[in-house]
Amino acid sequence: MNLERSNFDRLQHSINFFFKDKSFLIQACTHSSAFKKKAGKVINNERLEFLGDAVLKLIMSNHLFSKFSNYDEGDLSKLRAYFVSDLFISKLARFIDLGSYIIFSKAEQRLGASNRNSILANALEALLGACFLDQGLLATKDMFFNLFNQIPIDYADAVDFKSQLQEICQKNKVNLPLYTVVKQCGPEHQKEFFVKAKILIFDMIVFAQGTAFTKKNAEQLAAKQVLFIINRV
Repeated sequence: MNLERSNFDRLQHSINFFFKDKSFLIQACTHSSAFKKKAGKVINNERLEFLGDAVLKLIMSNHLFSKFSNYDEGDLSKLRAYFVSDLFISKLARFIDLGSYIIFSKAEQRLGASNRNSILANALEALLGACFLDQGLLATKDMFFNLFNQIPIDYADAVDFKSQLQEICQKNKVNLPLYTVVKQCGPEHQKEFFVKAKILIFDMIVFAQGTAFTKKNAEQLAAKQVLFIINRV
């Protein structure tokens, strides 16, 4: 028990959140396979995961709404879908080595459950639910974004405008977009790229420009502008 308590102390330090009621933390880290009981009830993290999923969607929706004031509801929904996905949330879980704190049955442990994206994501959502019950929404939001801000975030990965534009071209049987770097400026460590996207579609030539600190992101922004233009036709 002392070893378990010591492990959970390390986890609290890694997320910079210290529970008033540590039973929430233990429950969040208990997989359903462990079959723990308390007062005749089976205790695992599934109910906390349900709650944490809702908390995650709320705080991420608010974050994206504030950060991307020019995005419409569709773009915001695509961004949110990425940032609440198992793929992304499991990255956060791995950053704090959450898998090493999850309590499994011996069989699940042998099968490598602690390294599965779905289980890691579920555990982190349960952890958010536990934080919410212990100290409320604002403290949970602070905990999450303290972690979120420590890993590299590429918002262009979340909404792939280039793929959307390519699908439209293929559907209408026209040539794929042409992306051209028209200008680069700034020092090497912070070079700014100006990229032009051009397509011939609906009997008209459509082009637009995107500017960003990576060529990839500039292409995404240029594709987004082209999509905006052709969706208005």
